[in-house]
Amino acid sequence: MKIKAGHISNLTDARYFASKNAHWLGLNLNPSDPDVIDKDHAKGIMQWIAGCEFVGEMGKRKEEEIFFLCEELELNGIQIDSDLELSMYPPGVSIFRHKIFHCNGKIMHIPEPVSYLILDIAQPDKIHLPEATQKLNTYLERYNVLLNVNNAADLSVCKTFGIKGVNIPGGKEIRTGVKAFTELSAIMEKISRMHD
Repeated sequence: MKIKAGHISNLTDARYFASKNAHWLGLNLNPSDPDVIDKDHAKGIMQWIAGCEFVGEMGKRKEEEIFFLCEELELNGIQIDSDLELSMYPPGVSIFRHKIFHCNGKIMHIPEPVSYLILDIAQPDKIHLPEATQKLNTYLERYNVLLNVNNAADLSVCKTFGIKGVNIPGGKEIRTGVKAFTELSAIMEKISRMHD
């Protein structure tokens, strides 16, 4: 299973996910997020990590800012909101799009390109209803889907629908270098058991 760690704003999370063989580390460069980090902080994290690709989580940043950060940080990918259309995209990088998945309603158009679609299920208790199942299966047919996972129970959706990748958000430190990894450890343990 491919793992993208998201919302990375500290070295503690970055080192934890790198030690768990995450494929991508999503650096929180989204200016509308209270835990956003600047490019110097992002560079500092990147210098300590080996073996992962770096994705800049941009949200709805302006196109010129996205290109600047992509070049300045030598990012492997960018993550933008699912409805954001750019006139051009940075060359040679993967495009991750984030979408809130509502179990009812129609399938919304997602602008190309899409290397990976991160689905954040708004009502996980309703995902097994016929309308939601049909909608999710349509996204799975069209895109490489990563399921946003906030707790170990969310992984049951991966198993049921055959989703081959996850996006796991990091979080705040208790203080610099100190963090409780109880929930993250439960998620990672369940992922390792899914491979057995």
